[in-house]
Amino acid sequence: MTGRRYLQLFGYFVATLFVLGGTALLIAYGNGYSYDFKTGRLLHRGLIIIDSVPSGATMMLHGKVIRQQTPYRQAFVAGSYDFTLTKAGYRTWNKRLQSIPSQVTLADYVLLLPQHLPANAVGTYAGITQFVASTDHKRIAYVVPSGPTPGVWSLDTGNNQQTHLYAPAVATATTPAETASIVGWSKDDSHLLLQTQLGDKTSMVVVASNGTDAPVNITDTLNVPATGLTFNSTNWQQLYWQSPEGLRRIDLGNQTVSEPLANHVAAYSFAQGRIVYVDASKSPASLWAMNSDGSGKQKLVAKLPPSTAYQVAYISYLGTDEVALVAQDSRTTTLYSGIYDHPVAKTLSATGTQALFSTSGRYLLLSDESHVATYDLQRGATYTMSAINSSVTGLNWFDDNHLEFNRNGEVVLGEFDGNYAIAITRGNGLAPYSSPDGKNVLVTATTSTGNAVIKAIKVRQ
Repeated sequence: MTGRRYLQLFGYFVATLFVLGGTALLIAYGNGYSYDFKTGRLLHRGLIIIDSVPSGATMMLHGKVIRQQTPYRQAFVAGSYDFTLTKAGYRTWNKRLQSIPSQVTLADYVLLLPQHLPANAVGTYAGITQFVASTDHKRIAYVVPSGPTPGVWSLDTGNNQQTHLYAPAVATATTPAETASIVGWSKDDSHLLLQTQLGDKTSMVVVASNGTDAPVNITDTLNVPATGLTFNSTNWQQLYWQSPEGLRRIDLGNQTVSEPLANHVAAYSFAQGRIVYVDASKSPASLWAMNSDGSGKQKLVAKLPPSTAYQVAYISYLGTDEVALVAQDSRTTTLYSGIYDHPVAKTLSATGTQALFSTSGRYLLLSDESHVATYDLQRGATYTMSAINSSVTGLNWFDDNHLEFNRNGEVVLGEFDGNYAIAITRGNGLAPYSSPDGKNVLVTATTSTGNAVIKAIKVRQ
């Protein structure tokens, strides 16, 4: 072999090493590795990204102003970093963020609250005893128990129009006035399910949100007792009834009540066209799924934690079917991931009797009368919010990263982990709700004259 051929082969070898080495360096850099020439150390970094509404906030790191404003991104070695955001006319935001090697810590959810929060009075009534938003928050139903126009009302959160949906029967010489309470909204916010009481008669009534269609008294038309009814998540004309014999389906369209679809159903949740339910016919109880008509039954989990009562919550998160099962006797929650194919169970450390997924499903809110916590499905972390556990009512999600609730007579807006929890107005204990665009929080409060007022609090432009 000639010398020229040797040189050629050597060149190929060097080029191959260069390509392999460069590729390795790029992979290492992409995984957060870098070399510090000053110290001669190999550093493993994580990326921190911060953004705010409004953007352009001045930033401080460990109390020192830095040049960058939001939106901000920077790689850091593993550790904790204290950030502060300030902007003229807005309240200061602080948080300690963790840099995790080869991971992105994303804080793109910062909602800077104005120093002054404009409040618009939407309506005033003699009193309001319930305040319940539809799934999309486009409508809020509320009960006015007295005054010139008592009954069930609906508020359109887009234009603040108020519609009287149901007028209870007035009192007679022998019978007190009829009362009504809200059971829930249909998924498409077109109808409400009410429970009414007239003398010794309790009825379940479906009312249209347009305020014009005649109410449908299910108890009278189908002889269904007034208990345990829920709208089908895909069809308001179908409701599910937890009868003593088992879970039945009511069809208002053809005026029928099915035979029991499943027996001894202790709790259930809708799961993208199917129903996930707890079968308590035997001990231990088990978790099942079935189609909406009762067909296609599938056992998901053979043995559930013991309890006399359960709550089931379902979400699909990043393509994985997740079920949160609350055993209410022990106040423990088990998260089952991939429920249709070899479920993986994880018992969460936080206690609670209610579980509520955020819109995307990343966070699971757990609460009872004295505890509030969220579990992060992405990070596997639990955030216990001891600071907001005093007299908390009306707890729900403002958006995918923020919570709204009442605490000691104030309406509070805060982040999923309890950070930046700020009182935005006075409230009377009923649940506050965000408008669909996230610009307003709709609340109820008591005026100095004892009336109830609905207010829209503007939290962002």
